[in-house]
Amino acid sequence: MKTANAAAAAATLALSAAAVRGFVLPTRPMSRSQHHLRRPLASVRLTQDVEVLQSVVQAPEMQEGSSSTSPDLDLLPLTLEPASFSIDPASIETRVKRKGPPPPVVVAAGDVLESTWVHRMHVATHYIVTLVALQQVATSYVVKGGATPADLAMLMATIAFSLVFSDFFSGVFHWSVDNYGSGKTPVLGAVIEAFQGHHDAPWTITYREFCNNVHKITKITIPAMMAVVLLHPSNPLLTLFAILFFNLQVLSQEFHKISHLTKPPAWAVMLQDMGLIISRKEHGQHHSNPFESNYCILTGMCNSFLDESGLFRVLERGVYEVTGVMPNCWKLGGPKFQAEMLLRSRGGADVATVETKKEEEKLQ
Repeated sequence: MKTANAAAAAATLALSAAAVRGFVLPTRPMSRSQHHLRRPLASVRLTQDVEVLQSVVQAPEMQEGSSSTSPDLDLLPLTLEPASFSIDPASIETRVKRKGPPPPVVVAAGDVLESTWVHRMHVATHYIVTLVALQQVATSYVVKGGATPADLAMLMATIAFSLVFSDFFSGVFHWSVDNYGSGKTPVLGAVIEAFQGHHDAPWTITYREFCNNVHKITKITIPAMMAVVLLHPSNPLLTLFAILFFNLQVLSQEFHKISHLTKPPAWAVMLQDMGLIISRKEHGQHHSNPFESNYCILTGMCNSFLDESGLFRVLERGVYEVTGVMPNCWKLGGPKFQAEMLLRSRGGADVATVETKKEEEKLQ
């Protein structure tokens, strides 16, 4: 009887702590097989409250002859379900204040968040090739006796164009890997898996160290820049543009990470306010189902043009016309969204007709 009373008292105290103070255990990372079973945050927290209670409840009575001093919780007669508590999830949501992002959720098998020596070697090689290429650019101007005012103007124009084009390309590339392919896709499989998995746990990227975060992109930029160095274009501006472009693609992934930080460093806030790197507000517009807009992750300056022009919708309809493959954003948007996207394209009339028939059947 004393044990039962102690158990009831412990359960009452734990429940009070959970309801009044909003105590929440850290969410445990989901396994790869469980990753698609996503639940609303409120239900996750209710489940965690149940786990707190189960961890403190003691067995009402120990079996005679048992030498164990701690009961096996699996044998407890008490079954606690989240729905059995009269707790308002909305009130829990308002009272709970988590410090920092939730715990990371790793999507790819074998993935880590720390930088390994392999990651650092990739990034170091990328910047070594960058220095070699920039040395070629500098040498070309030294040979001709220095840069003239006209040369300086062209250099500034090249840098500005590289910045704009790199943001544009980051949006097109982001759109493509978000909507097509999988982890099994040749060459880009790892990048595709990372981008698509990012939608399920976007805060995970904030846990990644720099080399860990960008090394996958350097696997592409290293051979590309080495080709530029070996070809050694006669016009140094071509080399400069190529090197800036590849380096900005690497940095775009780090700026992408910074846009997910709740408290970015002061230098990043300054650059975000100047519009030189993607801001939290700008990129936040991408992270809403069905993830069909605001794909640029370098500066975000091209997002308005790409979204308002409807370029991605044209490309998606073109891919669907040729291959019959729907982009992921259509699938996530549901039948009505698909019907809207398929307007004036193959299958659009059929989808719309099916939806109309379904609505008529419901009315009958």
